Amino acid sequence: MGIDYLNIRHQVEKEFAISDTNHAIVEMLQIRIAKFPDSPYTSGDFRVSDWVDCIEQELVANKHKQSEQDNVLGRLKLILTDCLGVDQSEVIPEAWLQRDLGMS
Repeated sequence: MGIDYLNIRHQVEKEFAISDTNHAIVEMLQIRIAKFPDSPYTSGDFRVSDWVDCIEQELVANKHKQSEQDNVLGRLKLILTDCLGVDQSEVIPEAWLQRDLGMS
């Protein structure tokens, strides 16, 4: 994964006050690749909804308040639009980060 991924990951960890989201992403990718061997997951691509799931899991695991868990998708959209230069309307749960949004 490239510079966009590192920048987004840094922004996500800062915004949500969580650390090591890379571990959660890698673990999620391994599970998805096993389940869907002919999908974009095999190239390291994943969907916006996958990242939302990882963030929500980290927030719960770290016992963040419910208010900190609210609107994860909306907050992630702002990060993705800023880092990738895409329109918010493109950042939907089904969008693939590399294939659809151009993450490097």
